[in-house]
Amino acid sequence: MVEWLEGWPSGIVRKKECFWVALRNDVSGMLSQARTSLSIQDAGEWMVIFPEQERIQFFDERELAER
Repeated sequence: MVEWLEGWPSGIVRKKECFWVALRNDVSGMLSQARTSLSIQDAGEWMVIFPEQERIQFFDERELAER
């Protein structure tokens, strides 16, 4: 993984990216890079692993909370 990080253009100051963990279909990760600082951490579960009704309910509740 380090090889592709070293190949980034020097003009990149900050990078934040979600990624899929190949051996864990249900887990997402977060890569955060700011100049020479790099962190990789768990970002929770992918919404797609939940049944459709749970996803609909989640977004409906979120919409109500944002009002």
